[in-house]
Amino acid sequence: MMFRFKLLSLIILSLFAFFIFAPKTSAEDLFEDACKTGAAQSSPACQQVQEQKASGQNPIAGPDGILQQVANVFALVAAVGGTILIVYGGYVFVTAGGSIGGQRATDSPTRARQARSIITSALTGMVIVAFAWLIVTFINTRIIG
Repeated sequence: MMFRFKLLSLIILSLFAFFIFAPKTSAEDLFEDACKTGAAQSSPACQQVQEQKASGQNPIAGPDGILQQVANVFALVAAVGGTILIVYGGYVFVTAGGSIGGQRATDSPTRARQARSIITSALTGMVIVAFAWLIVTFINTRIIG
């Protein structure tokens, strides 16, 4: 068990080290050849490409792109949902009677286990979403941006 944990930790640290020292990349411009002629330069697509090149921003990716905004909204919704589930799990735990073993007549060990499961699942989901948001933000700011 401990060997698996150490191996998993080593793999995760290796991936983080790989991404930290990765150089910034740039995408291929699909409109470069098409917008070289005089008639095509006045088209709305070529004008939009020129405006994006002048401003230096990518509307899809990058720190202010659509992907980052979607990731932010998804993380916010997941955080609110996770908080609601944690509060609900706490309520279920308090109304279960307080004893997991069921020592009193009014105790409900299955409700206490259910509450613990709800809280654990909510926290696990929030951690996973936080790491996903962190990865998307890191890629948008350090690699693409």
